Amino acid sequence: MPFLRRSFVAFALLLPLLFAAAAPGPAVAGESQGPLFVNLTSDEDGRAAMALGFARNAQKRGHPITIFLNVEGVRLAVKEEKPEPTQVALSEILANGGRVIVCPMCMKRAKIGAEQLIEGAELGAPDKTLPALFAEDTRVVSY
Repeated sequence: MPFLRRSFVAFALLLPLLFAAAAPGPAVAGESQGPLFVNLTSDEDGRAAMALGFARNAQKRGHPITIFLNVEGVRLAVKEEKPEPTQVALSEILANGGRVIVCPMCMKRAKIGAEQLIEGAELGAPDKTLPALFAEDTRVVSY
């Protein structure tokens, strides 16, 4: 029964993304193409799927994307720890010009070394994270 419940919850969470993916371009004429900063603090599958699905859809519509992985979210960038579909989504975001910044203090607490991160992920630092967060017209979404 827990499998069915998890499957239903996952389907319910992903259903809006399916409809959003089918929508063409910006929904509103003149919509800002400002950057999106996604603060992801969890490695829980449902939250990660929502955050990364939202980011991928925004990226497809022309918004520059920065994913900031912190607290338990740093585990999402560890090679093979969360390979499907999370790392596929992170890899797609990176391949399409997005950034994945990983909190080094959170990595230290989780005993994760830089060599364990997926290709393209960057170690966070004030000179990387703050400019992405405070860039003009940036929207922030936290999961």
